[in-house]
Amino acid sequence: MLQKDAGFSTIEGLIAIALLGIGTLAAASGADLGIRAVTAGAAAARAARLAEAVAADIRGRHHSPEGCTADGGDTTTATGEGASWRVTPDSAGVAVLITVRFRSLLAQQAESLWSFVRCR
Repeated sequence: MLQKDAGFSTIEGLIAIALLGIGTLAAASGADLGIRAVTAGAAAARAARLAEAVAADIRGRHHSPEGCTADGGDTTTATGEGASWRVTPDSAGVAVLITVRFRSLLAQQAESLWSFVRCR
């Protein structure tokens, strides 16, 4: 009479451990990519808030007839986001160019925003 062997063979166990290891590494790699994407998104959000603050400051300073003059500047935050701006007088107000810089997933990125502020 033949007996059936119960359980797994050594090779089956090794294959199972290898597949589990590959799956674990893939999950860890995906988590790393997710964390980097969230970090880059947070930097972009901080840069957008910086651009809004610069725009509000420019609107406050250039909203009167006396304030319709050329202006420009540059600033960098402690977390590495930066903004530069240029204000150019026009017949009815000032044209505003704001450029923000922030770190994306792969490299430093810059975005430019145009606006116009009417002088009274």
